[in-house]
Amino acid sequence: TGVGLLGVLALRPDVSIEPYATTDPTHPFEQQFSIQNTSVYSIHEVTPLCFIARANGPHMELENMSVMRTSELIQTLEPNARTTMTCNLASFLTSSQLNPNAIIVSKVAYRVPFGIGRCKAEKFRGKSGSGGTYVWTYYGSEKCFPP
Repeated sequence: TGVGLLGVLALRPDVSIEPYATTDPTHPFEQQFSIQNTSVYSIHEVTPLCFIARANGPHMELENMSVMRTSELIQTLEPNARTTMTCNLASFLTSSQLNPNAIIVSKVAYRVPFGIGRCKAEKFRGKSGSGGTYVWTYYGSEKCFPP
């Protein structure tokens, strides 16, 4: 039974979401995330979505603000293939203006074989770095409901 369970887990569809690169490390919301298909089969209708769970700046509070870029939708993502998602939500805020407790959520909805909808969402908390830079670090999973 243990071998059977491992076999089922190995075939379970999944994606990984990780910080990848930033176009401007002084602007926290210029972050790109890497999305990788960690399944043994192709996934379809890959829909990345990034949203601010909580962020405070001077004279403003942002909460539950999201952006979906249709240019980042992927029809098919092959096994072990990667794509990127951009979290350019509030590029007017610099790292010196942003409260260090900012949280963003990177969400990916997708379909596995037989059209079954799945999704994954990961939370990232902001951290100020040296020289006015800003880094997003893993902060846990978020509930996610497929389309």
